[in-house]
Amino acid sequence: MLSFFNWRAIIVTDFDKTAMKLLLEVGSPLQTLTTKARLKQLCSQFMILPHSLKKEAKARKVRDEKICKELKLKSWDGKKVIGFVTCFHCAKRRCLYTGVEQDYLAARVAFQQKLESVSGRFSCGDLLFDDDHPLSKVIVQKQSLTCESQIEKAYYNKIERALKLKDLCIYCGSGADDEEEDDTFLLRLPQLQERLMTDGYVCFPICITCVKNGKKVVKAGKKDTAQARVERIARLGN
Repeated sequence: MLSFFNWRAIIVTDFDKTAMKLLLEVGSPLQTLTTKARLKQLCSQFMILPHSLKKEAKARKVRDEKICKELKLKSWDGKKVIGFVTCFHCAKRRCLYTGVEQDYLAARVAFQQKLESVSGRFSCGDLLFDDDHPLSKVIVQKQSLTCESQIEKAYYNKIERALKLKDLCIYCGSGADDEEEDDTFLLRLPQLQERLMTDGYVCFPICITCVKNGKKVVKAGKKDTAQARVERIARLGN
């Protein structure tokens, strides 16, 4: 049987018999799925991207760019976020956008019914409404997201946005379980500045577990040279 590291080195070109033979060696619950579904799930588990999935991922990215431009979402601006849905695989929150808030308010009943119908079955990259559905232009989602994708930057609170959401780690989507451990588990900008980790940039929240696992701080905006100097001097003094 192939080892974990051998699996990571495989480049699968198609859902062919050879790949299926390798897949069947793994056994386990995957046996109950269809041939294509088994291979897709296994490839996702070991971060193997078949040629057909690469093509699909590219098409989804192109679709997202087209929709964003068409509906004037301004590069998926956080001010356009009106809610989120949660993936039942990875538990990450995925944003819902709208171009015109009045249209969204008018469609709330249909939206709520759709949410109830997919309750517990939404997965990253799924669309609540297919692109040919009228409401797909009212309640908009990114289709290129996978369970490996970071939390969307648009998720995080904007001063101008009425909707306020709980801060989460940008990598794994975790938040603190209670207020007492909030500042020690989830590192926001003040905690990251105290730890001299921002280099003068605005940074997105990251949990201590992801930091320990070697994840880098995700930065945004322009560099604050004064803050960068403070951190640089402090590092030299340590």
